[in-house]
Amino acid sequence: MIQTATDSADGGDIIVTLPKFLYILNQGEISTSVKALTGDGGDITLKSDFVVMKQSKIIAQAVSGDGGHIQITTKGLFDQGQHSLISASSEFGMDGLVDIKSPDGDTLENVLALPTDFNAKVVIQNRCGSAAVETTSHFIALRYHGSPDSGNDWRSSGLPPLNWLQETTPPPVASSKDSRHLAQLPVFSIVCSAAEQSPNTLYKKS
Repeated sequence: MIQTATDSADGGDIIVTLPKFLYILNQGEISTSVKALTGDGGDITLKSDFVVMKQSKIIAQAVSGDGGHIQITTKGLFDQGQHSLISASSEFGMDGLVDIKSPDGDTLENVLALPTDFNAKVVIQNRCGSAAVETTSHFIALRYHGSPDSGNDWRSSGLPPLNWLQETTPPPVASSKDSRHLAQLPVFSIVCSAAEQSPNTLYKKS
């Protein structure tokens, strides 16, 4: 409750400024009044983005003098339950003024009624579906285990190609009599010409 009262002079002034919401609820009251036969009611100035009232009062009254001036500057004034009172009256003098200032223009001008057959699925994109397109780019991070190879380490040449292995039969040996009776067993040799050197040959990094 915010209240000023006097018995023999003009009523006091009340100024309340809040950036967002001003709540006056549950028998709350902002009032300035004159109880004597002389004196005018005081002024009440309220500035807030939104003023919410519920079973509450904003009063600037007088008895013989004039009623006060109530000025409310807000984007929206809401009365929950329709049981609140805003009054700047006088019992024997002239009533005061209640001035509620709100933004110019009708906020309903840009509001359109939706047709009865409106289908939101037609105009709202499916974000999950668009994310599943094959052209969507990807970023993959791989973690390598172990330490990297040194620049001086030897590397394996890998297996040689099969066409490098040729089955050959060595020429007969005539230096011994018994050598003619030995079975001529096939042996394998690796043939590598200068023009067909394999890149997998054992090498060492320089």
